[in-house]
This record gives sequence, C-alpha cells and structure tokens, in this order.
Amino acid sequence: TKFSATNWRLVNSRLLKLLEDYFAHKSFAKSEVKKKLLLSQFYRSHNRTNVFQNSLNDAHRFSQKQQFRNTEYLYEQFTIEEQRYDYIQSQNRKVRTNLQKVSDHLDNFFIASKLRQACQQLSRKTINQEEYHIEWLDEILTQLQDHSNQLEQPAIAMYYYAYKALCESGTENDFKQFLNSIETYSHFLPAAELRDIYLLAINYGIKTINLGIKTYQAQTFDLYTTSLDNGFLLQDGIMPESTYSNIVSLAIGLKKYRWAEEFINKFKTKLPYQFRQPLYHFCLAKLYYDLNNLSQSLQNLVQVATKAPFLYLGAKTLQIKCYYELSEWDALNSSLDSLRVYLQRHKDLGYRKTNYDNLINFMRTLLNWKMMSKTEKEKTRQAVLAAELFTERDWFLEQMK
Repeated sequence: TKFSATNWRLVNSRLLKLLEDYFAHKSFAKSEVKKKLLLSQFYRSHNRTNVFQNSLNDAHRFSQKQQFRNTEYLYEQFTIEEQRYDYIQSQNRKVRTNLQKVSDHLDNFFIASKLRQACQQLSRKTINQEEYHIEWLDEILTQLQDHSNQLEQPAIAMYYYAYKALCESGTENDFKQFLNSIETYSHFLPAAELRDIYLLAINYGIKTINLGIKTYQAQTFDLYTTSLDNGFLLQDGIMPESTYSNIVSLAIGLKKYRWAEEFINKFKTKLPYQFRQPLYHFCLAKLYYDLNNLSQSLQNLVQVATKAPFLYLGAKTLQIKCYYELSEWDALNSSLDSLRVYLQRHKDLGYRKTNYDNLINFMRTLLNWKMMSKTEKEKTRQAVLAAELFTERDWFLEQMK
C-alpha cells in the first residue's frame, strides 16, 4: 500500500502497546502468588467457591515456599487473609472469621513499610540534608518495645535495628544489633532491598569514621567487600565516587596496601566519567602518602583538578599534611588560605565544615608549636582531643609529640 505517515505512526503506537503489555505480563508471570490471587478474585466474582478456595490455598502455599520475607511478602499475607475473610463473612455472618490474622498481617506490613521509609528518610537527610516527616513512627517504635514478637519478622527486625542505629540517639549496641540482624536475616531479602540494607550499615560506619571514631573500621570494610562481591555497589555498571573513595580509605587505614592498589586500578573505569581521572589520582595520592612517599603523593594531587566538595576537601587536606611534613611553609600557608576561602563560599557542607574549620585552626596553631610554652602545648593537645568533629585528630596528636 501507499506509504502514509499517519498510518505508520498508528502501527508504531499499537506495536508499543503490545510490547508494554508483554513486558507487564512477563513481569507478572514471575510471581505464582500474584497469579493465584488474581485467579481467586476472578473465581470469587463468578461464585466458583471450590476453585476460589483452591486458588487461595495455592497462593498461600506458594507464598510460604518462596525465600523472601520482605515487605512485599507481608503484603501478600495480608491480601490472602483479607480475601479469605471476605469469603467467610459473606457465607455466614455467625461463623468466627480470620479477622485477627487480617489485622496482624496488615500491622506487620504497615510497620515494616514505615520503618523502611524512616531509614530512607535518615539516609536522605545525611546525604542531601532533605527533611521528611514519617507519621506514626513514634507509635511504631513504642509498639515494638512492648510487642517484641513482631521483631521475629525479618523485614521488621532489620529496619527497626537499622533505624535505631542511624537515628541521633543511636548507640554502639544498636549498631551491633543491626549487624546481627543482617547476619541472621539477610537471606530473606531480595538483592535490591538487601543492597539498601548494606548501604545503611555502611553509611553508619562511614559517619562514625568521619567523626574520628574508628571502632567499626574493620566491620565497615567487610560490609563494603561483601557488597562488592554481591554486585551491590554498581549502579548500571557505575560505582559512585564516594563509594570508591571510602573503600580505598578504609583499605589504607587497615594497612591493606596491595588490596587497595589493585582495587584503585581495577575499578577506575567504573567511576563516573567526570571523576575518573581526578579521583583515581587522589586515591593513589592517599596510598603513596601512607607509604611515606610524599613526593609521589603530591605529584598525583596536582592532577586532582575538580571543585567537587568531597574530592577538593580531601585533596586539600592531604596536600596540607604533605607540605607540613616536608616543611614547605609557603605552600602550606597558601593551601590553608585556599581552603578557608572555599569553606566561606560553600555553605552546604553540613557537619563536614566543622571538621575542616578545625583543620585550619589547629594547623595555624601547629605552625607556632616550637615557640609555645608547655602549658600552651598541653592546652592545644586537649583541644584536639576534645574536638567532636575532627578526622585528622590522630595525625595532629602525632605531630605534637
């Protein structure tokens, strides 16, 4: 037939609709539980009692056989019991129903979902300073304190302990319970959800390390390597720049130099393009610095050309330490001035700004160290020890000996 642009667009539109229906059906067909639930609804609407009950029983049986016990599983349990209740009460209102099960399963789904959202809220607040209000959270936390049996649900337990560890009042014991819940229940979550759980634990470890607390350095490194082995750290084949940098820092801090070097080179090509060269050289600079090769470290730092906060601030900190140890006083003062100006211009650094303010102030004091009295030196040392947000505490204490 003669070509018609209108007909051609219509054919393409119909083809797209067919493809979308196919993709939706293919995704749906993966779940036997969903198929049986829809079948039961169909049979129920057509008064086919026997096959309705068979389909509902099949849905329950398939649900119990599946591996995962995440929020989707909890919702399936609620849906199964809700359909069963609707059938029972419609047949004979005097017969005892399963309403208690309906309510319990709904509670489990609601609590797990809310706790998951609460963890996501804490994560977004830490990363992007985003503020959200999760309704009913206080009531849920109180409920779980009084009804610990609900913590037998893997999804509830993992998100409950995650939230307790990540919130402002979180303690080391809360984090230990979170790690224990991961070890106990991780096989009950699908990969995508388990990835989020691991990242929550990793974020807690990184935050404590950034506060100068190294208690969980080894555990955080293990969380990273486990996530790496399971493919949790790549998003569409790309590794976030912060992940790459944190892993290198942890490996170096644990003196795993050969592992760090292999990782730096192996995953360089997985970085976002704009960070591929600067972050690669920054991580090499950190490695060479810890190996006491300061000149090689500075050579790599020269190639870190970026204004991205985490990378600029990290490179500037390392540069300042190198200049001090090499007694390059002019270069050191210039770097301190550049860092001060950068901090003045960037108001969105959150708690990290305090760390770099401390770096500048204590370094200025350290430059006058030899001329200070014993009393002044001790006062400065105590100030370094008392600083709440200071990642370079150990380095400064070493220089003050």
